[in-house]
Amino acid sequence: MILSELKLKTMKQFILLFILAALFSVTYAQQAEQEAYTGFLTQALEAVQNGNEQEFTINMKYFSTAIEEENITPEILTPKNFELYSECLLRAMETGYFSVKNFNPDNITFLKYNIDNHPNNMILLGFIYRTGKYGISEDTDQALYWYGKALGKEDERALGELNAICSVSNIGNNEHCEEVINIIKKEAERGLPIAIKGLADYYFHKYREYDKAAQWYQKAFDTGNVYQKAQAAEKMGLIYGVHPLYNQKKSKQWDTEAVSLYEKYVENFEKHNTVENMEKYTVEDFEKSNGSKNPYYEYINSLSRLVFHYEYTLGIKSQKKAKFYKEKVCKSGIEAYCEGHTSSDIK
Repeated sequence: MILSELKLKTMKQFILLFILAALFSVTYAQQAEQEAYTGFLTQALEAVQNGNEQEFTINMKYFSTAIEEENITPEILTPKNFELYSECLLRAMETGYFSVKNFNPDNITFLKYNIDNHPNNMILLGFIYRTGKYGISEDTDQALYWYGKALGKEDERALGELNAICSVSNIGNNEHCEEVINIIKKEAERGLPIAIKGLADYYFHKYREYDKAAQWYQKAFDTGNVYQKAQAAEKMGLIYGVHPLYNQKKSKQWDTEAVSLYEKYVENFEKHNTVENMEKYTVEDFEKSNGSKNPYYEYINSLSRLVFHYEYTLGIKSQKKAKFYKEKVCKSGIEAYCEGHTSSDIK
């Protein structure tokens, strides 16, 4: 009897050890798979950052094949690999590397996974549906939906994409323009600063309703940060300077306010960035930042606007100050901004 109990106990221990070993083996295999995915995605990201399209496509193909053959779902991927995959696709979109060679349309579920916490993926979905070139049929309504979601997350790129759908040249006969404007207006009325400015820009540039533009630029000035206030003040100066609402006194007041705010932004940026920190910024950083929240982009643009105002704006002109700010912007290595801007380049 005792012997039988010992045999049973030994057998149970053996079975338990076997189960533990099997679990360990599965866990180890899963970990190895995730590490392999990390390798493919890391190499793909490095390739797109280094301008190597062929290497990027090869590594993305490896990863897409693994997803298909091993039935990988978004839930199975580690958070790190999920973020890497999203980043790779985003950089591919920005560089023009995005193609059916490195994106399987079945993987659209990856982009929609946990979407509320991934505004970048909203931009990607809008791009995929807007273009209709990557195995997913063109669907402007879906593109508007995802760009609208991204705008609600304060992503300035979404505003640019919405503007692209409703361009100045076809605003009168574009069936989607009304919906675009309604999306922006909804977020503007909710108090979103970038949407407030976006709506003001529509009234200013597209509809030429300068009284409404002035109302919304005033709201942008009242609700925005220093940089947004400077942009709004600059537009107000332009409205009162050359358009039907012409008022020389108001125009000068707003121009002066804009210059003061741009100088404040520059001063604050330089105060919080030492010479060593400034050296970490590159021309590539600046070029990639256009349309998204980026202090360095705003800093360079502020310098450029100061150069313009001190060179050309009546009542503000100062060649000494223009030279001072131009030297700063030229040190950045961004040639277009070193050469200076005209009033049509206000952003």
